[in-house]
Amino acid sequence: MDCIGQVRMLETKEELCEAETLRYQAFNYDLEDFNPNDTACTNQINNGYIIPFGMFFKDTNTQEEYLVACCYVSNYKGTLYVDHLFVKPMYQNTGLRLGRMLLRFVLANKQEVERELKHKFSKSTIEPIDEKSEALYLKEGYEYQDEMMVKRI
Repeated sequence: MDCIGQVRMLETKEELCEAETLRYQAFNYDLEDFNPNDTACTNQINNGYIIPFGMFFKDTNTQEEYLVACCYVSNYKGTLYVDHLFVKPMYQNTGLRLGRMLLRFVLANKQEVERELKHKFSKSTIEPIDEKSEALYLKEGYEYQDEMMVKRI
């Protein structure tokens, strides 16, 4: 399958459900009682507190799109906060660096986030969930300030 990639803000209910299902799979959460229409993130997105971005692969033969990674961002104490950054399990540890590319895209296009959240950002913050994510953020220029990692943008 030949693919091309695209990143955009998630806009439809279907895309958001797909993103939340992917988030649960990427973090290995329990899917037993999972309802993608009713998660804390879904509610915050629907209320305009979190802006979701998705990275899609498009099959050039069938024109079908596949969501492969997501980045949820919000305004936390005046910083562009990366709430969640996750990649579909089958694309993790493949060397494609989809999470890194998606994070770079979101930060490079902060004007879109600023417009949606009605706030100008000069810093991005994040809390790493493990050593692997911490290493990624350090490589991307984040530094520790107290318990958070911070980067000028």
